Amino acid sequence: MKRAAGTCNQPGCAGIPIYRGRCPVHVQWAGLSPRQRGRALVERRERILRSRGRTCQQCAGPPPLELHHADGDPSNDAPSNLRVLCRDCHAAATERQRTEPPSQLTLDLG
Repeated sequence: MKRAAGTCNQPGCAGIPIYRGRCPVHVQWAGLSPRQRGRALVERRERILRSRGRTCQQCAGPPPLELHHADGDPSNDAPSNLRVLCRDCHAAATERQRTEPPSQLTLDLG
């Protein structure tokens, strides 16, 4: 079975690769230096920014941009959970996560 482009090399996994073709669930961090782990995270961030047009998904503003975890869980790197936001929109979204019940949280993506 062929894997979809841009997905984890692990058979049956649809995760976004962050290092050597593996997603965070399947990558083997043991034995990697902090520099190698950091490089993998930077590469993942750049791939996501590039795929989303390098503009804020909330206000269409320009860089600087940040990745926001819509569910508030930084370990959930599923593509459907990641939003590219400018600093102001990211701060506002994070504040909403702290103050609103999860059932009321929404992010208008136009």
